Amino acid sequence: MFLKIARDKKEQIVNLKEELKWLAGMSRQYKKEIFAVTLVSVLSSIFSLTTSLCLKYVIDAVTGASKASVLYIAILAVTLMLCRIGFSAVSSRIRVRISVKIQNELQIKVYRTIFNAQWESLREYRKGDLINRLNSDVSEVSGGVINWWPNVLTVLTQFIYAFVLIVMNDPAMAFIALMSAPVSAFMSRFMIRRMHEHNLRVKELNADMMSYQEDSFHNLQYIKSFGISGIINRRLEDKQLSYKEEMMDYNKTYIIMNIILRLVGIAVTFISYAWGIYRLWEGVITYGTMVMFLQLTLTLSNSFNSLLKVIPSTINLGTSASRIISLESLPSEVTEPTEEEKSFIEKSYNSGVRIDCDRITFHYSDEPDVDIIEKTSFNTDIGETIAVVGGSGIGKTTFFRLLLGILECSDGKIYLENTGGDRIPVSASTRKLFAYVPQGNTIIEGTIAENLRLIKPNATDDEIISALKLSCAYDFVKDLPEGINSYVGESGKGFSEGQVQRISVARALIKDAPILLFDEVTSALDEETERRLLNNIRTYLRNKTVIFVTHKLNALEISDRIFKIENKKFIQINYDIRRRD
Repeated sequence: MFLKIARDKKEQIVNLKEELKWLAGMSRQYKKEIFAVTLVSVLSSIFSLTTSLCLKYVIDAVTGASKASVLYIAILAVTLMLCRIGFSAVSSRIRVRISVKIQNELQIKVYRTIFNAQWESLREYRKGDLINRLNSDVSEVSGGVINWWPNVLTVLTQFIYAFVLIVMNDPAMAFIALMSAPVSAFMSRFMIRRMHEHNLRVKELNADMMSYQEDSFHNLQYIKSFGISGIINRRLEDKQLSYKEEMMDYNKTYIIMNIILRLVGIAVTFISYAWGIYRLWEGVITYGTMVMFLQLTLTLSNSFNSLLKVIPSTINLGTSASRIISLESLPSEVTEPTEEEKSFIEKSYNSGVRIDCDRITFHYSDEPDVDIIEKTSFNTDIGETIAVVGGSGIGKTTFFRLLLGILECSDGKIYLENTGGDRIPVSASTRKLFAYVPQGNTIIEGTIAENLRLIKPNATDDEIISALKLSCAYDFVKDLPEGINSYVGESGKGFSEGQVQRISVARALIKDAPILLFDEVTSALDEETERRLLNNIRTYLRNKTVIFVTHKLNALEISDRIFKIENKKFIQINYDIRRRD
């Protein structure tokens, strides 16, 4: 048991060191900005403490203990206070500007990392957790990067300056003011591990709640239709309760540490006051020195406690950093094509591409004993329309992901071959040769034209209209007040499922890719619209390789060949069997 605790503690220390190393690297990227903020903050702190020194001379001059000019010292004190106010305002302005800059840059970096990561490596993350890391953790890190060094150096400057001023006037007072240091340091060290554990757990529970909320909003219609809002609400309340309990434990740890530090600080302050009053009574110090002691002793104690409070803030910062680091460590897709792939894509884009699956097998890396597809072959020819059928969860969508290079075969290979006999394996780079329409709603908030220009940014209005006509979407788009510039809300809000489906098909068609993959793209269409759409595909895409995943008879009727996924293999079936299915 003792060895396990020791190993865990050692691992936490190693992790914290890695997190701090990563944060240091981030800080180096913005060293000029951090230096500017630090300089302004330190100067503001020096002005504040020097004002205390001026106050000493003013009091001594007024009480007759000093012959210094009250007016000049008062003017200097007021000037320093005004400078401090100005420097604080400048510091705040610079901090916000730079913090937002760092947050935007880090956020887009993490955003790209997520989208460039290999598909399978993202399976362990829920969408809400990714959103939480992208926003909450990035915000905390960006604020920490710009504030950590300035805060530490400012507090350190306050501590050293106050200590030096006290030592110059009374070394014994300086010793008394530091009496809290050993106790505070011991308590902080004792609390580090517990606070790190609590903080990480709080962030995980918060991410879990965000994921649950995102899922429930996504399925709002389903929840309402079954009248299960009460159950959904209670589940969220259970998650909130877990979050509350963990947050209260975290808060309890922090409060205990803070109370002890405050009690020690109060005790030291009273001892300092008693010593100062005694020295004043003896006539060793002046009233001005006494007032300065009271201010500086408080500053010294607060500065030391502030330095210790850097520890929990650093832990919080390190926890957020670790959650970002884990995303940055995800394996990335190689989307930049090799010279061979570039040449193949250029030669093949307009002439067509055939597909050859050579005894492919696929299973997810975390389930190596559960094959989705097993030692099966499949091929198409240029200009051929293929239908793939099979039960739900049988591997049809997984097969499309393999073709697109989103997933990699566990065994076997998928090759692409052009009319010149050139042959290359599929990869993330060869995705350029495919246009894909997945199941479900894939419309992104914006206008209809903007949705299509996601795929072809330089598309003209005529090209957009042509693609919409091919998908039978222009039937309703032409009657909209803004036409192709009509706004489509979140998840296709304002349009029917069938209309959204046709816009999605148009978005794929405008790419004019040699291979088209359609996953249940006519499921929400009426029979007449479906027949027209399929006839358009059959008539106008003769040189394209088209693969349908479907259960609709019309799609089967226009197909040259039909494959059924059964027992983890592709089995070609004839028309008669298709009729009976």
